[in-house]
Amino acid sequence: MREAPSDTDLVRRFRAGEGRAFEAIVDRYKRPLLVMLARMVGDREAADDLLQECFVRLWRHIDGLDESEPLYGLLRRTAVNLGLNHLRGRARRR
Repeated sequence: MREAPSDTDLVRRFRAGEGRAFEAIVDRYKRPLLVMLARMVGDREAADDLLQECFVRLWRHIDGLDESEPLYGLLRRTAVNLGLNHLRGRARRR
């Protein structure tokens, strides 16, 4: 059985132009991040939107990524911040 590539390998492959490497990152982390966001904001549709924004931000900033930092930690922190901003905005609208 073939070992799954590390996050660092996937980031490097994406930077080198391999789009499927980014898909592999999304596939690896979408479920745990979506579950966390859905619990946090209490709205599956909003959680889907926030998850998409989380991966868009990764896409935009992947060239400046510090490879020594765990990718899941970065994604989780980004998702939490997006979720908190969503909740603050919802509270202001009430």
